[in-house]
Amino acid sequence: MIITQKAFFFLPFIVLSLPIHAQEANSYTITAHIEGVPDGTEYFLRKNKEGGGTDTVARGAVVSNRLHITGAVREPELHFLFLKDQKEYFPLLLENDKFSIRGAFTEWPKIKVDGPAHNKEYQEMKAVLNVDLDKAKELKDEIAKYSMNLSDTARLRKLYKERDSVLNHYYEVLLPTVITKYPNNVYSAFLIHKQLKTNASEKLKFFKKLSSIVQQSKYGRELLQETQILVKSEVAGVTNSAPDFSLPALQTGELVSLREFASSNKYTYVDFWASWCKPCRAQFPELKEIYKEYRNKGFNVLGVSIDKDKAAWKKAVKEEGLVWINVSDLKGSKSEVSILYALSYIPRSVLIDKNGKIIARNIHGEKLKGKLKELLP
Repeated sequence: MIITQKAFFFLPFIVLSLPIHAQEANSYTITAHIEGVPDGTEYFLRKNKEGGGTDTVARGAVVSNRLHITGAVREPELHFLFLKDQKEYFPLLLENDKFSIRGAFTEWPKIKVDGPAHNKEYQEMKAVLNVDLDKAKELKDEIAKYSMNLSDTARLRKLYKERDSVLNHYYEVLLPTVITKYPNNVYSAFLIHKQLKTNASEKLKFFKKLSSIVQQSKYGRELLQETQILVKSEVAGVTNSAPDFSLPALQTGELVSLREFASSNKYTYVDFWASWCKPCRAQFPELKEIYKEYRNKGFNVLGVSIDKDKAAWKKAVKEEGLVWINVSDLKGSKSEVSILYALSYIPRSVLIDKNGKIIARNIHGEKLKGKLKELLP
């Protein structure tokens, strides 16, 4: 299953994470008392599905400020509670236990939850991670405001630089710190797999420090399976050259070969994204600026969508004003490129030269601009 960084359909930033503990119950119960929510407000409990998007597990309507959901899961898995017309959701790592949610509708989704015994540990993890995530969100909102006034480009560049600095600290300092501190928490396996930006060999080292129970969890198994494959590729040196593929273009329907496309440019930025991936789309304004600045110097972009819905893909391309070629086989996580590039999460990217050699991986914003300034002075 492909998952976005930063926000999950990007959901990794504020996901509720609880350690695995002995399961005595064979079902879960979620009760919520939300003061001030209008009677009849619809709620939806959803979980992520393979290839993007979500499945609705339960739905109903709020009565007298309350809702009640019961069900069962095989093992802990991320779920998300939505209220109709509310942009933000309430995250849960659902397991067969009792969850009690309480707070004011005006504070949604930042309300209190009582659940399994280790819920306090999740609160500690969330507090640490949100230091950078909240700051990044503030900067993102400010960037959006200044993007409306392109005359103040100096301020906009400064904001992008500040945002990149905050996110770099999040990925390079906070994530490793939290993962190391909580080896008994299943969310640590999720973070290693979906958010930690490092090579497979390093991920495997983090995995080995997790408790045996976490290693055997859903997220632990997924992490180990993919990491072992990637480690073999790294040892063999396969990742030094971008695997070739041919996919149909959105604009013409004609097959576009990565190798042929790259050969006609000095450097090509291969951007893996999807219409439902908010972090992917958040990077487009800056990428369009970089494209405009370096296009005539031999730089090009090839967008590779991991969508399954052509209409949604086409709509996103139009809404974002993407002028470069976009390709996809519309197979989601079962796409040829998903397998070739082991795309467990997006956004992902590779910068390659005209011979297909990988120059850099997963760089964007100021880092991409700095690399191009070095390569294309």
